[in-house]
Amino acid sequence: MLIKIGTRKSKLALWQANYLKGEIENLGLKAELVLIDSLGDIDKTSELGKLNQTGIFTKALDNALLDKEIHLAIHSLKDYPTVPPDGITITSTGQREDPRDVLVNNDVERDITASVFNIGTGSIRRKAQWKYKYKNTIFHNLRGNVPTRLEKLWDSDWDGIIMAHAGLNRLSMLNDQCTTLDWMIPAPSQGVLGISYRTDDPFIAKLTAQLQVEEVELCSQVERKFLNLLEGGCSAPIGALAKIKGDQIVFKGSLHDPNGYEAFFVEKTVDKGECLSQVSDWVNEILVAGGDKIMLKIKAQ
Repeated sequence: MLIKIGTRKSKLALWQANYLKGEIENLGLKAELVLIDSLGDIDKTSELGKLNQTGIFTKALDNALLDKEIHLAIHSLKDYPTVPPDGITITSTGQREDPRDVLVNNDVERDITASVFNIGTGSIRRKAQWKYKYKNTIFHNLRGNVPTRLEKLWDSDWDGIIMAHAGLNRLSMLNDQCTTLDWMIPAPSQGVLGISYRTDDPFIAKLTAQLQVEEVELCSQVERKFLNLLEGGCSAPIGALAKIKGDQIVFKGSLHDPNGYEAFFVEKTVDKGECLSQVSDWVNEILVAGGDKIMLKIKAQ
């Protein structure tokens, strides 16, 4: 059987797809890539928050799955909606890359404590968290694949751009101009690869189970449940990070006002077996503290 892997065409997407292809072939199966354009790839200029569509990077791959053009699709799991379309299952695969964000400085000699920042990013979450910490910031919309975004930085007078460590590292583009933002809480499941497949395909379901790492899957489920229960989409200013330490999960979650005026945080350490059942309590803490007003503002926008 030849396994057809659906993927976007960017360098990072192809890295992900070829990684998955190699893992499948290590199991003694044959696989090939099927290249598919997403709305997010076609429209590279609009701000992500203004496209007003869930799954702008994943919908075309979902359609190809449902039309049986492919057997499975590979994603950056942070881009995939927490509730897949009817008939599709989403799961993590492989080990997690470093989930943190980094600031890529325009000038390696530049101190990143400027009085006024000029920062490039298309992420509402990154804008909100950065503005909460650094009030005097001018943001510039930044879209495109990893090399394109770096080229825009080098051609600009911006101080820097915010990007995921995972993408830069997978493309061997980390260097001494990258400053890790340890204080920034990443997007839920950032650094995790995801596989989507038709729910009624038992062969692919069994295959993906062989490629899954239990601890990565559990952390992803916790983070994505936090996002889902806050009723925030992939572009909402919501951060979540779960890490396993022994028999426990250490979790940090955040909800920021999109303009950076206020933020609500939750930090918990609980037994692994109890974490998923407690996520709703963590979400309620944030909402009761005032996060409900932020979510109403986000939905109104």
